[in-house]
Amino acid sequence: MPTQWIQGVDLSNHQGKVDMKTLAEEGHMAFVIVKCTEGADFVDPSFKTFWKQLVGFDVAGDGPVHLLRGAYHFARPDNRGGRAGGEKEAKWFCKTMKAAGSYDAGALPPALDWEKWTDTDAETRRNNVEWVRGWLDVVQSELGRKGMIYTGVNVWSGTTGNSDDFVDYPLWNVKYKKTGDAPPRIPKSSKKKAWPWTLWQWSGGKELNYYGKVPGVPGGVADVNRFNGDVKALLRLAKVRRIRHRMRLSDQPIA
Repeated sequence: MPTQWIQGVDLSNHQGKVDMKTLAEEGHMAFVIVKCTEGADFVDPSFKTFWKQLVGFDVAGDGPVHLLRGAYHFARPDNRGGRAGGEKEAKWFCKTMKAAGSYDAGALPPALDWEKWTDTDAETRRNNVEWVRGWLDVVQSELGRKGMIYTGVNVWSGTTGNSDDFVDYPLWNVKYKKTGDAPPRIPKSSKKKAWPWTLWQWSGGKELNYYGKVPGVPGGVADVNRFNGDVKALLRLAKVRRIRHRMRLSDQPIA
């Protein structure tokens, strides 16, 4: 087990103009995941700029600084429920990613940001599970990448009824906490299959900022995420076979 966390940040237009080089060098970040799309017709205003910058720091490049990149889609099951809703939003995400390119080697799995609360009755929960399934299936088919799901224990429990249908997909677990070496178990119910976490969003903004100031980000505020593994595992996740320079580790020891 590594003695230091491998960490990265996730960004959207709310962070403003970000200095990726400073983020990597002074912040010791190994990856950046940026918001790509939301719903079926919105593209984050900063996505194209962020993505182009990150491609410039590709791990196969000659530069001294490397960053793995990733993109996420903010799900809006409240707009259209069921599998059809997930498929529609996935097609919009895939269209945007195909236009941007460079979503294969050097990129982390495409992520579905599942945090929008819906009704919590049994029928809606079943529809939500199918929504997620539809999104993942389209992304796999269109981009050739197995998706990753971002969610928290409470929203997952409330909106899917503690579904364990997706435990074979990478989990990006969100729980802001200052201490500890793991986020809460998802699904919450011990009767369901456990979902191993791949990324853990542990530090956010304001009173939830446990990391401190993030170099390169205006105001120093960004969500910080830990990776559950070593450098080799992270590179496998990003479909990287070789790297020209050593990846940077956080200077933060594992508790």
